Amino acid sequence: MLNDIPGYPVGQKYGEPCHKVHIDYYPPRGDAKEAWDVIDFQGMFGLPMSIRLNLQGRDSILAAPLILDLSRWMAVLKSAGRSGLIPELGFRGVEIMGDISLELYPYVDTPESAGRESLYYLRPIFHQAGLNILD
Repeated sequence: MLNDIPGYPVGQKYGEPCHKVHIDYYPPRGDAKEAWDVIDFQGMFGLPMSIRLNLQGRDSILAAPLILDLSRWMAVLKSAGRSGLIPELGFRGVEIMGDISLELYPYVDTPESAGRESLYYLRPIFHQAGLNILD
């Protein structure tokens, strides 16, 4: 999506994507994480420009929607007779008691595709529970 905004691949000038993410623990912030994002692009007359974004958020609040979704999914799965480890809910590249979800359910490197892949594996479970999930 980022490439669609300026109309050319970000980092094209350098021959590879140049979007970088780095997270450090900073004790005075405690649970809060601060993200600095810089998007370099070509402005008028091809001159270099940048957009800089800053976000400070609390881990617990940022994770809350995910926890709510997982709780809902577990309720649906329980009504479908499923319990224990649910590989379909595994996160990409996260080791879950020896099983790598990436090996079980390979994703493409885009979040949009990963969402469709997850839905592909979860749809039969939702259908069995009597829920109709749309694309």
